Amino acid sequence: MGLINDQEFTNRLRNIKTVRDLMLLQADLRDEMSERLRLLANHVTASVDLNISAPETEAIELISLLPVVIEQAVPAAHEIHCNYVSPDDIEAVMRTVEEQNRFVNALYMNARDYADLRKFGREVLDFETRTAMVHAGALVKVYGAQVMVNKDIPAGWIYVVSLPIGDKPLLIQKVHVVRVPPSKSSDPVSKSSAPT
Repeated sequence: MGLINDQEFTNRLRNIKTVRDLMLLQADLRDEMSERLRLLANHVTASVDLNISAPETEAIELISLLPVVIEQAVPAAHEIHCNYVSPDDIEAVMRTVEEQNRFVNALYMNARDYADLRKFGREVLDFETRTAMVHAGALVKVYGAQVMVNKDIPAGWIYVVSLPIGDKPLLIQKVHVVRVPPSKSSDPVSKSSAPT
C-alpha cells in the first residue's frame, strides 16, 4: 500500500458519503500510521549517519508507538489495588507478560502514576540523565523496562508493551490501578481516639 499524500487525503475526506467511506479511510490511515512507524524504526536502526545510541533509538521507537499503544491496548486480567504503586506491583504486572515468554520493553503511564515510582529508589530505578531521552518522555527504567511518561495516558492505567520479536506480534496490555485509601486502623490518630 502506498502512503496517502495530503491531496489524496483531502479528496477522500471531501468524498465521504457513507459510514463505510469513513471506515475505509480510517482503516487506510491506521495502516499508513503502522507503515510509517515501521519505516521510521527501520530508518533509525539502519542509519549510522544519525549517530543515535541504542537506548535513544528505543526511546524514539517507543514514543512513536504512543498512538498505537493507546488505541490497541487490551485490558489485562491483573489489577493493582493500592494507595500507591509499589515495586511489587510493577513486578507482578511485568510477570504477567513474562509468563507468556515475552519481554516487557516499556511501561507507559501518566505523571500521576509515575509519581509513585519516584519513591522506589536507585536499587529499583535507573534514572535517565540524557536530555534527548527525558524530552521523549523516557525518564527512568524499572527492572529493565523503559518507563514512558505521557499526559495522553489516562491516570489510573499502566500500559505494558512487549515489542514484536520473531513471529510474536506487538503485545499491549493495560493494567488498571485502583487507588484504595489507607485503612483507618493504621492511622495512629484514630487508635488514640477509640474509647477505652
